[in-house]
Amino acid sequence: MTLVQFSLAIALALLVFVSIWNIILKRRLKLRVIHPHQTENRYKSIFDASDEAIVLYDPELDKIVKFNQALCDMFGCSPEEVSLLNLGIIYSSDPPYSLHDARIKHKEALLGKAQIYEWVCVDKTGNKLWIEINLKKFLYADKSLLLFFIRNVSARKKNEKSAYRLINIVNQIGEGVATADLNGFITYTNQAWADMHGYAPQALIGKHLSMFHSDEQNINEVIPFNKKTMRTGYNSGEIGHKRSDGSLFATNMTTTLQRDETGKAIGFIGVATDLSDQKRVEEALRESEIKFRQLYNLIPQPISLTDLNGKIIDVNEKFCQFIQSRRNEIIGKYIIDLGFPVEERQRFIELLTAYGEVSDFEISATSRDGTPFQMLVYSKLIQIKGEFFTINIFHDITTQRRLEAQLIQSQKMEAIGTLAGGIAHDFNNILSAILGYIELSKINVDPDDKVFQYLGEMFKATNRAIDLVRQILSISRQAEQKRKPIKLDTIVIDVVRLLKATLPVSIKIHENISEHTGLTDANPGQIHQVLMNLGTNAAQSMFEKGGTLSISLDSDQITSTEFARSLNIKPGHYLKLTVSDTGHGIGQE
Repeated sequence: MTLVQFSLAIALALLVFVSIWNIILKRRLKLRVIHPHQTENRYKSIFDASDEAIVLYDPELDKIVKFNQALCDMFGCSPEEVSLLNLGIIYSSDPPYSLHDARIKHKEALLGKAQIYEWVCVDKTGNKLWIEINLKKFLYADKSLLLFFIRNVSARKKNEKSAYRLINIVNQIGEGVATADLNGFITYTNQAWADMHGYAPQALIGKHLSMFHSDEQNINEVIPFNKKTMRTGYNSGEIGHKRSDGSLFATNMTTTLQRDETGKAIGFIGVATDLSDQKRVEEALRESEIKFRQLYNLIPQPISLTDLNGKIIDVNEKFCQFIQSRRNEIIGKYIIDLGFPVEERQRFIELLTAYGEVSDFEISATSRDGTPFQMLVYSKLIQIKGEFFTINIFHDITTQRRLEAQLIQSQKMEAIGTLAGGIAHDFNNILSAILGYIELSKINVDPDDKVFQYLGEMFKATNRAIDLVRQILSISRQAEQKRKPIKLDTIVIDVVRLLKATLPVSIKIHENISEHTGLTDANPGQIHQVLMNLGTNAAQSMFEKGGTLSISLDSDQITSTEFARSLNIKPGHYLKLTVSDTGHGIGQE
């Protein structure tokens, strides 16, 4: 082959190679033109279909170069308005950050550090809009752009605000609140629950509820309580709890099943009220009630608590003793059923409601056995739980009124005695004159004359009258009150003579008086008065049918120590004075 032929062959080969290479280059160039277009179409489909707003922003031009329809829908703007507002559509209000802060985040994103932050803005109608911005660097045609992914989080922020407000309220209330899953593991506690048990709230999350109870409390109280909660969905009652230091305390526990949107039970919500202070108050009140009840029952006056209708609510023991009934027989009855006079009841209530209290209100009534009694009532109007009641204190003045009557009678007798003493003294002077004239008359009359005998009888009668006057004077004398040695038989004889002169003839007096009985230390006036009272009472019992009054006085020797003790005297020599009658006597009761 010649050199020319070889050169042509080489030239032809190079031409074929260049042609083939040109074809390959065209194909590659064609592929490079088609591939970006297909990729762009694929990304555009995703871009337009996204629920989130997507914005492509050129920092150099300070311009949004691309955005999807979701951005227009989110802010209520047209594409033209978006292009016009540019980034102002996002940073359109006073946000929690300044626009300067936003530019800083842009710079950080351009350095390759993705930025996620929340911003508050407004839509076209002026409504506040919370958005979450996810900002990333995006390379396009060898140019650094910013890609915004924007999500509307207004509903979430609203829920978070409500949840925060709710949690804040729960943390502020004084009741302990805790939530747990169905297995009893804690998911939340408020501050009050933690403080109540002596823990920090964060330290309780994930712990089991059994830590708040002793083993005995878990077995006897908590497990039955939770079973009922699972069965009914709700339960409330007193449950014992345990603090971190091991001390036990009582709570009022209310537990409700926590359910999801479908109604399925997912856990427990428990609210606990610490009853420690309440228990201490109850214990103090119980002790106070015991002390008050003891004092109430020790008061020596009868006390009752009644409503305004007179129904008895409570009484003390002295009231029961006075009424002679048991407490359960009295409670619920009306005060008029126990002897309070009906005619005085209305006046009593009028005074009580007018002045709020009544003092020295005197009533006369009769006990169950028929015994009359008199009482002073002291009452005060009090209010208990919005209702009015009266507390009444009764003061028995039966003995006082009897003594007053006796004192009046005694004063009457004293006045009569004083009058009788004055009359007897004058009468004694008259009798002395009569006796003197009788003696003078007897001197001038023959002893054998009947007139002399008449004068003798007049003399005897006058002496009896003088003895009678002497007895009246002995009763009326106020000076003879001291005890002194006296002969008791002489006083008894004088009383017998006086009774014979004053008692009717239908009553016979039988006397058996031993003389020489010796001296007795006594008050002669009082002894005389006692015997006259006994004789008068005996005569009254025999006044209609007559009878016999027996008076005896003799010596007696008491040697039996037991008998002497029964009489409350010492063994020895005594005088025994006996007064008896055949009248109707006194009933055995």
